[in-house]
Amino acid sequence: MKRTKKLQKVCELGLEAVPPFNFKYTVYKPSHFPTKLEDFDEASETMYRTLRLGQDKIIGLKMADLRKARGKDGIMAEIFSNRKLTEQDLQMVGRHISYAYGLNEDIRPFYKSVANDHSIQGPIQNLRGMRVSCFENLFEILIISSMLQNTTVKRTEQMMENMLSSFGGRVDYDGKQLYVFYTPKDIAQSSEERLRELKVGYRAKFLMEIAKQFSINLDLGERLKIMEFENAKEELMKIRGVGPYSDRIALFQYLRRPNEINFDSWKRKMFSKCFFGNENEEVAKVEREAKQRWGDWMGYAGLYVIEDLFVRNPEMQYWRKKE
Repeated sequence: MKRTKKLQKVCELGLEAVPPFNFKYTVYKPSHFPTKLEDFDEASETMYRTLRLGQDKIIGLKMADLRKARGKDGIMAEIFSNRKLTEQDLQMVGRHISYAYGLNEDIRPFYKSVANDHSIQGPIQNLRGMRVSCFENLFEILIISSMLQNTTVKRTEQMMENMLSSFGGRVDYDGKQLYVFYTPKDIAQSSEERLRELKVGYRAKFLMEIAKQFSINLDLGERLKIMEFENAKEELMKIRGVGPYSDRIALFQYLRRPNEINFDSWKRKMFSKCFFGNENEEVAKVEREAKQRWGDWMGYAGLYVIEDLFVRNPEMQYWRKKE
């Protein structure tokens, strides 16, 4: 395990959001499994999250609701670092937070488009202002989605812990100890055998493939962001080691495409019961129904339904770990 880095506070950064904005359920998704890259303090409603700038600059963020500090929708971020940060670095951190949490996105068209669907009005009322959240870069979200496939949530947590403790690093700031994600180079310079020792199984081959491609194309994710969506989607499909499951997660979360939703076995059952009163309908039928109800906002609507279920039923977090 790498030595723990102590981070010192650098500055504060206030980032405004297009209203309406729900700070808590934008930065914290109850349905997401914990990765030890972040920690949400329920009592103070504060999110702690790590970020890597390049190879050597490690960032620790302490994020709170900007409304409490300045009376405006958005995020107040305290920035901690292991190195001196330039003005350009701080701008990069601000851009990353804004994109990761969709602060500049106007989601009122979503509410308008589903106004006649009474089944989703409850979740919208409960979570109004919630955005898609994807703090990870493209490499990181593809790695995570690869470790989510064909296994239980508990098993994914174990794999993440093994990988982060071996290739990532630990940071200490503001009384919190978290991991920071590893780089593509960290994995590419290792070996498939070493990854298998960390109990990732057959995924070792795919993780190595992804890491090698990103170690060469360092800015691939940033380039996809500025492409026309269909072109970006085509480029994403070319990444070796990435299948349809990971593709759709990246399209919805990283590229923020609101009509993408991944009906894995758990979501298929959940939406089948929601739409048809049973858990046994085929994926194609469930997806057709979601598309008919929610159109180009299918992914966003699905997110609201899922997170609302977890907010109203906290025990679901523990139930999923038994999958």
